[in-house]
Amino acid sequence: MKDSSNFTPTERLESIKVGIIAGLSALVTFGFLGLLDLWISEVLAIDPILLTAQSKSGVILSGMISAVSGFLFGVTYRYIVRTDQNIHLKSGAVVAFGLIRGLAAYHPSPDAELYSAITIGIGVLGIAESLILFTVAAIAINFAFRWRWLKPFKSMGEMS
Repeated sequence: MKDSSNFTPTERLESIKVGIIAGLSALVTFGFLGLLDLWISEVLAIDPILLTAQSKSGVILSGMISAVSGFLFGVTYRYIVRTDQNIHLKSGAVVAFGLIRGLAAYHPSPDAELYSAITIGIGVLGIAESLILFTVAAIAINFAFRWRWLKPFKSMGEMS
């Protein structure tokens, strides 16, 4: 009996490659945003905002979480957009992942007022950071698709 699934080992390998590209781009973006955060905090003489984990191990863990999130985004993005050129699908995937990651990371401290401008601002910055991470990952994936370094996932009707 012939397997009619288009989730072949070749397709799964291609999804892993897309995930690796997205994970690496998310990690590099996280590093860049962290350095930008440190530079801005030096210039303004304030505590870093995005890198709330002050310890080296906390920053490394946050970077690894960004890489894993990017990897999962890349695999999912490949299955969402397929060979479709619908910008709403592409941007919707970025916004969905960005909001989920950004809102999940938002934990106001118990002594902070829930609706203070600083607390809300930090939450908005976290969401913005996530949106930037996944936007860069999507751009990297689409660039790799355009240059045929990676292959988009094909729908059943496109399989031959």
